[in-house]
Amino acid sequence: MEKSKTIYILALVLFGAFILFIRTSFASSYASTWDMVDFSLAIDQFDLFMMQPHFPGYPYFIFMGMLVNAGIDDPAQSLSIVNGVLMTTAIIPVFLYLGKRMEYWLAIIGALVVQSSTYIWIMSTQPMSEASAVALLLWFVWALDVSLRNPEKLRFSILASFLFSLVMGIRLSYFPLGIGLLIVWWIRWRKTRETSILILETGLFLLFQAIWINGLIVSAGGISSFLELSVAFTNGHFSEWGGSVATSNLSLLERFIQLTFVNFIWTGVLGESTVTGFLMLLLVCLIFSRKPAFEKSAYLIVLLMITYFIWALVGQNIEKPRHILPLVPLFMIIFINLAGSIKRSKWNSVVLTLTLVPLMMIQSIQGISHLKEIKTQTPASYQLTNYMSELDDRSVIFTWEEERVFDYLHAPFYYKKVYRYHLFKEEMNHFKNHRIFVTDRVLKGFKIQGVEVSTRFRKVKTFQSNHLVDPIYSTITLYEWDPTNKTP
Repeated sequence: MEKSKTIYILALVLFGAFILFIRTSFASSYASTWDMVDFSLAIDQFDLFMMQPHFPGYPYFIFMGMLVNAGIDDPAQSLSIVNGVLMTTAIIPVFLYLGKRMEYWLAIIGALVVQSSTYIWIMSTQPMSEASAVALLLWFVWALDVSLRNPEKLRFSILASFLFSLVMGIRLSYFPLGIGLLIVWWIRWRKTRETSILILETGLFLLFQAIWINGLIVSAGGISSFLELSVAFTNGHFSEWGGSVATSNLSLLERFIQLTFVNFIWTGVLGESTVTGFLMLLLVCLIFSRKPAFEKSAYLIVLLMITYFIWALVGQNIEKPRHILPLVPLFMIIFINLAGSIKRSKWNSVVLTLTLVPLMMIQSIQGISHLKEIKTQTPASYQLTNYMSELDDRSVIFTWEEERVFDYLHAPFYYKKVYRYHLFKEEMNHFKNHRIFVTDRVLKGFKIQGVEVSTRFRKVKTFQSNHLVDPIYSTITLYEWDPTNKTP
């Protein structure tokens, strides 16, 4: 038995090493979006007031990026490597979780299915904080599970609390998942009625959170400055630019449909692949035709998913599918858990293997093909920068979020962010003999304001890159103001 365990562990290590090699090989050096620029600039100079990065600071993520950057001197790629390393380590907690519920060989396959998710492949090679946070989230879920199965072992509950503080220090928007800790604490207290233990755990929880929060307070110059930043950021997120339900033009039903069927299922779980969808459907038919057993401990993961889904629905920008990333591995764990709960028989084992292994391979092939495309293709925002740089110095451009990338790349042309049409008209008075360009996002804003743009601008060029990295700015269309237009 011990010999077989060693073989399984060795297999897991080898698979992990291969996955890590792929991810580090394709780690992106591009800071092609506003958030990526924020994170990358923070590697050289951490300053919340300059949005390097933006609030709440993501201190653990930035600190790990700094450590890697000391060796390679590439801020964006350093953060991408951090994501790749942390996400690869998450193969361990997923294996440990599944290994308590099924044969080790099936647990290994299940852990690889999670790791091979097309969308996880992509996000774990980008300089964004989601992949690192999700990796530690999976460690957190494993610690919660061990705590539920061994309520007398306080150390696992404390470990879960510490892991959750790491998640918060990387991605504060995952705070709803802390409900898992409350469930563990409540179950233990209901069994033991030991209030002193509950007080101890609460105190340690606050201590762990205070470590990274205190670091941010010091960096912000004091608690009053930190609170001003937090209030300003929170107000902006929920009243202006955050894409929450309060600022969205979509109804709650439309947001639900977008989040569920487009962001979560089509992009997150299936990686926009019909082949993956077919294999998943085949697995669903197999699983439910064999009467799977849904164990009680799996309800915790379901609760975490529901809680986060509600938060994403009302509080997150659903234009960006990356905000549903935590749901993807959790869903797959539940999915594989159900598959492993089917009544044991030689036939079922063969069928499961012949279904899960192709799923893993298809996801990997598609994920790696995306990584190759991303590695060799210049992001649309960089293409736009290069195009404008080649024009003469009498060309100016008005943009939205592309401005942040222009800053990062030290673009040699004049550019400015503009939202309102009347302000745009005022700006144009300063550039009488210039060529005036705008991006499609600017024109969409003008349309919302009731401006007829079709007669005032002409299309010049469209720049495209892989839309799974960032669906909003993977396609940028450049327009030029028509100088012959006499409309005021």
